Amino acid sequence: MIILDEFLDVIDSFVPADKALGILDMLGGREIIITGHKKVERLFEKADYITFMDKIKHPYDMGVKARKGIEYNFGRGSAMDKFSNFNPKVCFLFFVFAVLLILLNFNPIFLVISLLAGVIYNAMLQGKKAFKTFFAFLLPFTILIGLFNMAFTSYGIDVLFSISNKNFTAEGLAYGLCQGVMFSSVIVWLSSYSYVLSSDKFMSVFSKLAPNLTLVLTMTLSFIPRLRKNAQEINDARLNVNASQSKLKKSLDNFSALVSMTLEESIEVSDTMRARGFNSSRKPYSKYRFNFNDGVVLIIVLGLSVACIVLNSLDKAEFIFDPEIKILSFSPIFLILYTLYMFLPVIISISEGIKWHFLKQKI
Repeated sequence: MIILDEFLDVIDSFVPADKALGILDMLGGREIIITGHKKVERLFEKADYITFMDKIKHPYDMGVKARKGIEYNFGRGSAMDKFSNFNPKVCFLFFVFAVLLILLNFNPIFLVISLLAGVIYNAMLQGKKAFKTFFAFLLPFTILIGLFNMAFTSYGIDVLFSISNKNFTAEGLAYGLCQGVMFSSVIVWLSSYSYVLSSDKFMSVFSKLAPNLTLVLTMTLSFIPRLRKNAQEINDARLNVNASQSKLKKSLDNFSALVSMTLEESIEVSDTMRARGFNSSRKPYSKYRFNFNDGVVLIIVLGLSVACIVLNSLDKAEFIFDPEIKILSFSPIFLILYTLYMFLPVIISISEGIKWHFLKQKI
């Protein structure tokens, strides 16, 4: 069965009626369901069933064009994100090089750019939750590391204040803040990685290279939240059972029940895998295909990342904190390439969103 949703709306606007009829002829012999808001009488003779639904009442009548969370989910989930639609191999390589570039470059300007790009892209994926995480956890974490480093280091010549002959320097504070920004950047990008690359996407990245190892790793990681959930269910179910028992005895009983439940689930998974033909001679299947757009983005990712690594190895953005804060070298080209790489998911998502907006206007 093939469902061509809203296909009727693009006929004569984007697809000529003759071409639409040709597409249906190519799909002959299959069950095809076509939906849309307008009637295309030239398709009537090919249809076996025709249903016309008439609107009686709709929020559109009251001026509500779309309802947030129903007709669209813009800004709350991954509706703004278009980068994750690319092949998982491309996304995986981008995140690997993004984290690598953050760890290789300790220039504060570059670190701030990586953190800013990471927070913006994370907001495209998770909405307001990303900003709440940043201001509630990452920002205090960064400031705490800066203060902690300033308190336990003594290098630097710019003394901010002294307590009991202990000098607290601007260099120590700046170095600690840079450490905090670097750690926060890595955390933000890894959070985006876990949101973009689900377990099945991760499996598709290495399925052909090491299918068995990839499957074991994926299943192991998926068991962790399942164990936590089972442990909570067991604890809730046995909360009022044998209230006179000690906490140690209750914990041991809960652990025994958890082990039994885990072993039972493992047997069920094993039977399911065997029934689906696992460990047979079949080649690993992946539903993700590598197309032309994936190739273009892959070339951009590899080109920008290699260029940034080479420029970094040539010390084109060298920055020191001891004995004073000083820029030893700076390359505007390096800064531009680094910024383009870190903002690549944001640029792609915005450009695709703008393109889709203009296409909708033509419908």
